[in-house]
Amino acid sequence: MLDAAGCNVANPVSFPAPYHFVNISITDLFKGFGIPPIVITNSDIFNEDGSVKNVNFTLEPSLYLSTIVLSSGITVHKILEIQEPLNNQILQKDFLSATIYPNPIEGNSFNIDLLPFATLKVKYELYDNYGKIHYQSDIILKKDRSATLKIKVDHDIPSGILINRFTFEDGSYFTIQTIKP
Repeated sequence: MLDAAGCNVANPVSFPAPYHFVNISITDLFKGFGIPPIVITNSDIFNEDGSVKNVNFTLEPSLYLSTIVLSSGITVHKILEIQEPLNNQILQKDFLSATIYPNPIEGNSFNIDLLPFATLKVKYELYDNYGKIHYQSDIILKKDRSATLKIKVDHDIPSGILINRFTFEDGSYFTIQTIKP
């Protein structure tokens, strides 16, 4: 199967995601439990097609109890101390896990395993340590559908540190460094 840019997306499969959350609640411990907590649910974060909504909220300086309830039934509690007003935004980059192999890269091809937790449009770029781009592709990923991209660069990739950049529609991005000996 090919993605929108013609990259080979080998064997997409559905996978169970026991770590998906049911909701997150954030309670201000200084104001007491009489004040309603901030509650964020799956439907607050995801559109019906699995894409990510723009979610923003601000926490004022205080001590908070964060409770995350996962669909597996596990509940995680965390105490947060916020010393300055903190604007929180849920970014698309937080919904993709990527693994690149082999590392170090051999020859001019390698694989990227992608595990999206939302429907995402991603621009993938491969840079050398001088900032020269050697490969780019626009990728469309569906929520909870893993994919393996088989990257084949049509010229010699230079030796050294390589930067793999994943850029998302909301402007967020992350990078993974790989090496070619």
